[in-house]
Amino acid sequence: METEILVNPLAERFRQRPPAPPRLLRGAEVALVDSMLNPAAGWGQALLEGTQAALAPTGARFGRERRAPLAGAPADDWADAIAGRYAAAVIAVGD
Repeated sequence: METEILVNPLAERFRQRPPAPPRLLRGAEVALVDSMLNPAAGWGQALLEGTQAALAPTGARFGRERRAPLAGAPADDWADAIAGRYAAAVIAVGD
């Protein structure tokens, strides 16, 4: 079994890795989720539009979702529902 090494965003140094081969997303449905605290500002949508533009050449298909970060279904329930409909999810969080 191959071990996947992730980048720690808090690390002072890291080794850049090449992007995943496009075949991993070809035909896959990817959720683009806006979970920003202030959705009216449009920052989450801008991040997700950039992500979609970057991933579009892989042949992935995209669905848009919205999740209020401080309300709604518990995170585990929500994640299970997303996993049942999408192969991957990109979630914009913050503000």
